Amino acid sequence: MKYKKFIINQINESFRDISALGSFLFVCLVIILLVFINFRSALIILIGLVLIEAVGALIKVVFHKKRPNKQDHSNILEKIEAGSFPSIHSARGLLIGLGVYSLFSSIVMIGFVFLLVILVGISRIYLNKHYVVDVIGGYIFGFISWYLASLLI
Repeated sequence: MKYKKFIINQINESFRDISALGSFLFVCLVIILLVFINFRSALIILIGLVLIEAVGALIKVVFHKKRPNKQDHSNILEKIEAGSFPSIHSARGLLIGLGVYSLFSSIVMIGFVFLLVILVGISRIYLNKHYVVDVIGGYIFGFISWYLASLLI
């Protein structure tokens, strides 16, 4: 096919961009935005993010599981980055999704947000950063973090 390489590059770039919706920076931007819309939701997501980062790092150090595309590591921070389980991007994505769910009653908005949450998980698998079980574990981890944070606030 004449345009196969171009199409594959576009697909790869799109999945990389979708994956960024579960990045630490994106979650921080959402928290900043929510401070002006609903402070309680912003606080829940902030506490959930702290839980995800701290407990996720601990899990990745203690129960280290290699990524599908194995990454070498020579220190503890690289070991955390090289860990596959759980998918922190998926956990963060669900955390944001649940935060948005608690704010909106529009079924269309909720459906759109959760479609993006699912796409974040699919993108992590497509990019060979995680296995399916890592993404599912990330979603469960994100839910637990959101639930615990919402109990605190």
